[in-house]
Order: sequence, then structure tokens, then C-alpha cells
Amino acid sequence: MPPSHKPSSSHSSRPSHSSSSHSSHSSHSSHSSHSSHSYSHHSGGYHHRPPHHHSYGHSGYGYSGGYGHRSYGSRSFFGSCVGTVAFVILIIVILAVVVWVKHNGSGQQSTGNNNQIAVTDTSHQPIYVAALGRDVPWNSEYDMYYDKQTDCYFFLNTDMDPPIWQYWFEGVSSQYGEDYGWLEWDARESRWYVQTGETKWELLPEKYASDLWHFD
Repeated sequence: MPPSHKPSSSHSSRPSHSSSSHSSHSSHSSHSSHSSHSYSHHSGGYHHRPPHHHSYGHSGYGYSGGYGHRSYGSRSFFGSCVGTVAFVILIIVILAVVVWVKHNGSGQQSTGNNNQIAVTDTSHQPIYVAALGRDVPWNSEYDMYYDKQTDCYFFLNTDMDPPIWQYWFEGVSSQYGEDYGWLEWDARESRWYVQTGETKWELLPEKYASDLWHFD
């Protein structure tokens, strides 16, 4: 039988926690001398300043070089309003498309294996194990799945990041005492690890690994 408590550590994972790294940025106000925009330049005995911009006229009329040119302010205002309305309509259309896509995609679930992480332990429904070719029922006494034929207890430890399947094979795990012996399959290394301490995991000897199954 597995220990009464589930492992709080993993060979390849760390407990999930939200860590926020605060990078301190010192904000110093950089004052520009504005030497390129409003300045006085003394060279050769003369004083130079940028020319001042003069605007004349009122109510839709402007004068330049002594000749009056009528500027149709109302027409410019109307064109600006039309452009703004068109922009707002475009934004509304984009938002509608995004909402529609999310709504239609929410009902779809990933069918990929993905280490069968899509199947949660809280479902309490039998889980199909491809390596065994059959469904394995939930064991409410130990709060995990149990396959009677291989005498294996297993569950998806979602406290780890990323979540990882952990196994207790009776006859193998029990070789490591009453408190330890949980097993993990390392897909990258293609080998088993066994918990031998609170946070200590070691390679499982090959003599124990030959008859064990695992999720891909």
C-alpha cells in the first residue's frame, strides 16, 4: 500500500508558486537643454533666433502673402468625423470576430496525448491507460487511480510545475520503506527515478524497472 501522504517533491519539478521578480528601475528626469529648439546663438558678433510663426485670420479664413484663401473648416470637420466613425466601426467588427472565435473554440478540447494532463484527478472517472490497453478506475480510499492487475497506484501531481505522473508499484516501491518509494518516469532520459528522501530522488535500479509501465 502507498504511504498515507503524497510526495511533495519531484525529480524534475518544483512546487508551483507564483514568483514575481521586481526589477527596480530608477527613474531620473533627464532635462534637455532645448538647445536645438529655442536657443540663442552668438557667433561673429550677431544675434540669431528662429523666426516666429505668425498666424492671421479668423473663422475659416487665412491670409498668406497678402492674398486671402478660404479654408473650408466645416468640410474638414465633417471628414474627420467620418474617419473617426469608420475607425470605431472597424474596432467593433474586430472585437466581434474575436468573441466569435473564442466562443466557438471554447467547446473544443485538446485530443493530443500531452502526457494525458488533460485528464484531471478530480474527475474521479476511469482513465484509459494506453500502455495497459484498458481503463483504470479511481480509488477513493487513497484518492488516486489503482490498477489491480499491476498492483499500481498512480496520480497526476498538479502541485508540481509542470504536473507529473507519480506511481507506487507494490513490490518495488515498498522496497524503500513506508514513507518513500514513489516513482517517476523521466521521458527525456527514458529511465525511472525513485524517491528515497523528502526531497531526494535517485535512479531506480534496472532490475526493478523491467516490468513497470508509464504514460508516454
